[in-house]
Amino acid sequence: MPRVDLDGVFERLRRDESEAWRELLEWLRHRMLRLLARRGVDEELAEDVVQESLAIVWQRWDSVREPSRFWSWVVSVVLNRMRSAVARTRCVEPLDEERSCVPGDPCRGLLQAEARRWIEARLATLAPEYRSAVRLRVLEAMEPSEAARRMGVSRARLRRLLHQGKSSFRSSAGGEGERWCDAVGVAG
Repeated sequence: MPRVDLDGVFERLRRDESEAWRELLEWLRHRMLRLLARRGVDEELAEDVVQESLAIVWQRWDSVREPSRFWSWVVSVVLNRMRSAVARTRCVEPLDEERSCVPGDPCRGLLQAEARRWIEARLATLAPEYRSAVRLRVLEAMEPSEAARRMGVSRARLRRLLHQGKSSFRSSAGGEGERWCDAVGVAG
């Protein structure tokens, strides 16, 4: 996608040229999707986040005083929309710090089921390749060679996918992730 001259586009937007909007929104959509893909966000979720972000950009574009700062502002809008989307997917309350489940405690099975649902909701926000790598290696504790074979990738590629997937998972999970992973018995 060719680079857009933001100074020129801003000038045309101020003159209310509709072609400038089409050009700008097409360029932004492409850049936003690329930004989210690099962060390991699932395509479907990325599309939703981009649509919300484009609506905000369209409503507030004139609040950016300098075109040179426009892209930085757009990135902050996209990342904030992503955080909001992840927060909306939270399906359970955080663990009660004071409640401890010890082996033999009747709540353990219930806690593990809740933790698995929480982890699955976070995994759903990852791109499919990252989600598969994390699920096979971490949740199912599959050997690297078997996981790579099942995914149809090399072991080196699997390691990269796993690393990127875990990083994306951690950023979407915040501080809650470790407690839930501990409850289920997997390494976060």
